[in-house]
Amino acid sequence: MRRIGILLFLVSLYSIGFAQKKHPIAWEVDTLRVEADIFEIHIIAKINESWFLYSQDSSNVGMAMPTQIVFSENSNIELIGKAAEVGKNKNESSKYTEGVTFVQKVRLVSHEHTEVNLSIKYMACTKQMCLPPKTVRFSIML
Repeated sequence: MRRIGILLFLVSLYSIGFAQKKHPIAWEVDTLRVEADIFEIHIIAKINESWFLYSQDSSNVGMAMPTQIVFSENSNIELIGKAAEVGKNKNESSKYTEGVTFVQKVRLVSHEHTEVNLSIKYMACTKQMCLPPKTVRFSIML
């Protein structure tokens, strides 16, 4: 009986340790005022070694999916173009291996502070596999 208790305890410790592994991509969002009514929203991905992230423009990548950035409807902001990508080690397959910053310019319609909500849907991959798609959400004040 004691052996079963010890075995269950060890299995529990193993499960807890495995479940707490961090995701291989960490996200941050920052803003920069460019003009009185224009801001840049910097969406920063930090990528762990041996992992990569596909760009927004990736196509023909098999089962993997390109990174998607979606801004929630907000009548007080106007998106200026598409989010630009400033990345480290983007290779021929449109993968970022060390990190990438997506920069979206927005214009405030009125001069009132406003909350901007966005979501990022992406897949973290290695050469052997991809994790299931994951969505992260952010809210920032302009």
